[in-house]
Amino acid sequence: MTGPVVWPLDLPTHRQWPETLLAILSSTRKSLNFGFQNRTHGELILEAVRVAAPALNLRRQPAILFVSSPTSPLVFDRDSAEALPLGLEAGQVPILAPCPMAGATAPVTMAGALVTGNAEVLSGLVIHQAKQP
Repeated sequence: MTGPVVWPLDLPTHRQWPETLLAILSSTRKSLNFGFQNRTHGELILEAVRVAAPALNLRRQPAILFVSSPTSPLVFDRDSAEALPLGLEAGQVPILAPCPMAGATAPVTMAGALVTGNAEVLSGLVIHQAKQP
């Protein structure tokens, strides 16, 4: 799989995603791995894949793995809360990536951090099942 690693920071902000997608989609056919930053970025990625591979039925052949990561403890910011359902509605594959940090965003004990991480993964599964029963 592939995804953006570096950004064309010499371009205006509104051109960075399109240019990054163009570079990736014009040089590979591997599965794409993206963290949809927000709904707008997600829509842009989905549209770019549709244009680059018009014969690909994204609902039947998921081609995008996208990362969804709540901020521990179990908070989805507005951008993440809009991006996760977008990816699911498009039939793409979510990677649920909780990031509890013992003593900072999760309880200091290993058990507390594990419970926090598991709760965050389960919340993503519940959202996934609600969108894709």
